[in-house]
Amino acid sequence: MVAVPLAPHTPAFAVVNNPDGTVTVRINKFVRPKELEKRLREKGMRAVIDYVPYEQICREPRGETVPRPDRMPFRRMNGSGFWINPKDLGPDETLVVDTHSANGDLAKNHGGSVGVIHGPVATCELVPAEVSGVDGG
Repeated sequence: MVAVPLAPHTPAFAVVNNPDGTVTVRINKFVRPKELEKRLREKGMRAVIDYVPYEQICREPRGETVPRPDRMPFRRMNGSGFWINPKDLGPDETLVVDTHSANGDLAKNHGGSVGVIHGPVATCELVPAEVSGVDGG
């Protein structure tokens, strides 16, 4: 019998509590977005996570965007991650993440957006990445 080493398991994502009350989110593979939403809810945040096909985005606007100059409830990290303070989200606000992998490689980020919507969040309607806004312009 010969022992064969197993490849280390990399989870699809990690959600970690930080000592200062913030939460770090690292996306390693673009799979199981509903599980990530659930984990964020468990941390006290409403979230909508959409992994979209390569070269597509969700049509904007998806709702009433919380202006970034007023406050910045999340901070992007290098790679496919960000950290957020759950206390920065208001009672009727939702963290919205839409991102896609590079050429379909589920372990490489190519682009997307992270933002906050006040009130209802529209379902992701896919459009080509070069189209911005409702009227395509």
